[in-house]
Amino acid sequence: MSPNVGLVTPHSRCVLFLYLLCSSIAGETIGSEQEVVDMLSWARSGGARFPKLVVRNSKDKGRGVYATENIKLGEEILYVPDRLVIAPINSLLFLQKHIEDTCSFPAGDDSWREGISDLHLMALFLLQQRNDSLSEYHPYTMSFPDRMDTTIHWTDEELQELQDFTLRKKRSLQGFYSDVMERLQGRVPASVIWSRSFVVTDNRGEKGGALVPISDMFNYRGEEDVTGEEGTGEGGMIVRAKKDIREGEEIYLRYGRRKMTNGQLMMDYGFLLEVPEDDGVMIPSIAPTERNTPLSDQRADILSALQLDGDFVYVSSSSHRDILTCTRVHRMSELDFEGRMDPRRPFEEERRERSAVRACLSHLKRILQRYPKEMGEVESYRRSMARQLAREEKERLNEIVENMEKTLQKK
Repeated sequence: MSPNVGLVTPHSRCVLFLYLLCSSIAGETIGSEQEVVDMLSWARSGGARFPKLVVRNSKDKGRGVYATENIKLGEEILYVPDRLVIAPINSLLFLQKHIEDTCSFPAGDDSWREGISDLHLMALFLLQQRNDSLSEYHPYTMSFPDRMDTTIHWTDEELQELQDFTLRKKRSLQGFYSDVMERLQGRVPASVIWSRSFVVTDNRGEKGGALVPISDMFNYRGEEDVTGEEGTGEGGMIVRAKKDIREGEEIYLRYGRRKMTNGQLMMDYGFLLEVPEDDGVMIPSIAPTERNTPLSDQRADILSALQLDGDFVYVSSSSHRDILTCTRVHRMSELDFEGRMDPRRPFEEERRERSAVRACLSHLKRILQRYPKEMGEVESYRRSMARQLAREEKERLNEIVENMEKTLQKK
């Protein structure tokens, strides 16, 4: 999931800081094995069902979920009731009462909510629950890992290994995390929400991101073993087997419905797949050659309609259509606009099409020059991950350049 990270106003910062003063910050180490055992016991007593599952350390992947008995296709292996699910609405209701009680806010005054996103709400709720050992969700919050490798936690030195897309995304979130969560000692809880949320329907009938205990401990694989669904009768979330699973096997879940590039997995979840399920690369888009002209406005409208108006565009070994489309848009003439040319198709004149392909090639080669020539192995897990990703991206872009050059030679 990608939560809506809203802007934090000065008023909201003041309220968040006040909330920090009203909360006792616990200095506990979180995420030990005993705390995972305690979390599972808490979930079971709260109505969760998982008779054939256990959570334990997974080789090279932190924790994972394993089968303790044979599981059949279609069998329900996990049920998490609504009362254990953490969504923005129940976080809001709890925090409203808590702030009224501890910060002397008038009853019903929700002005503190101004500028606070859903992610903020849930992170604040988790912090309060973690800091109160008697709170309802305390065992769950204490099971969070004490380290996360999503890029938001990387040092400046580690970030030097990243290319444009990953670096810019990290920086776009930096203000949110450092300004709010750093002050609240909540970078890990906030990252847990960012990387572990499921889309569920709340009690108002609205879909949104939520944390579903135990369901968020499955490791990722493109070909998932199970699938999650919302319970129709008793509510909550049900996880069912998509195939027969043998006793002792680790059970995997896909995060989202679409395949993800290794770059996306590294940024949002802090790991790479040995064999990428999607070999695509996000690269900087073609910059316009002119601005503030009638044609530049029309070009912007077309790129927007094609959903290609962002700073980055997707390319892969099997498809460089989008970057070539952007190149054509920036080379369209007034006659092309009048004739309603579709830039996803080649120019009718071979000369113009070859010129567009050459321009696209030049752009790709400039991007390739940004990658280091030598990218040896390093001991740091994060820097090693970044270098592996860079090697994959460089190899992919070289393949695309080679294919485009062959195409030009054939014409």
